[in-house]
Amino acid sequence: MYTIKQLQAFVATAEHSGFSQAAKFLKKDRTTISELVESLEVDAGLKLFERHARKLTLTDTGQHLFQFAKATLEEQKLFNSSVEGLNRSEPNHLTLAVDSLLPRSRIYRSLATVAQQFPTIELTLLSGDTKSVMEWVADGRAEVGVLTSLMDRFEGLTHFGIFSFDIVDIAPPTWFNQGAVLNDWQVRSKPLINFRFLKNLDLSHQQKSHHNIYVNNVDEMVRMVASGIGWASVPSELAKPYIEQGLVSEFSFEGEQAFVWNAEVAYRTDRWLSSAADCFVDNMIASN
Repeated sequence: MYTIKQLQAFVATAEHSGFSQAAKFLKKDRTTISELVESLEVDAGLKLFERHARKLTLTDTGQHLFQFAKATLEEQKLFNSSVEGLNRSEPNHLTLAVDSLLPRSRIYRSLATVAQQFPTIELTLLSGDTKSVMEWVADGRAEVGVLTSLMDRFEGLTHFGIFSFDIVDIAPPTWFNQGAVLNDWQVRSKPLINFRFLKNLDLSHQQKSHHNIYVNNVDEMVRMVASGIGWASVPSELAKPYIEQGLVSEFSFEGEQAFVWNAEVAYRTDRWLSSAADCFVDNMIASN
């Protein structure tokens, strides 16, 4: 049976090409490191290093075993983190619901912070339209929801704003030139790709088109525009790569100012947020 100390000495020696540097890294004596490596070679019955005058290099066998030793040490760190988390009563899972309409860069950065602070936590990400996100939070399937501030509030949920984002109008480049300024009549006969949950609300651009196509995913909307199916109003952050590649054209309407939507966090009022959910929400607020 090989010990964690042996594997630590082996990995450090391989990464630092010698006992002395490995000893400094592990804050141990050089003799201790060399003895641990030599005992590992004896126990395994294998030669792990070629000894040179000024450095050590891994043998083919050592190189093969190095990746497994390093992975074992990573698993040991996770085990220790899990034990420490349980002793601190940290949560072992977090389910978030995210509106598919929203730009996601800030959301992903906050998720990355949660993953760093709670390295053993199981993260589940649900993605759907605004109404679905609110329903998932209300019925307890998600602890926290991040959604567009367009819907009527669900009773029993706490809401607060976290960031704003720009909306742009895009169309197939064969329809309009980039930067075109149009009037309503120039697009009225063109199909409008819109969010399904807006169908029964007076919040969409339905009045600007006689033909509406409804979807529940903003990425699909942008791809449909790029395919020449219709025009749409989407978050600027998601449309930007397509605009830069000439796959869609951004246009605007005469007399209209830039359109901004807001995003908010929602969670059940009758439940305390876990420390992981608190971490996520705090980072979303700080990123604004």
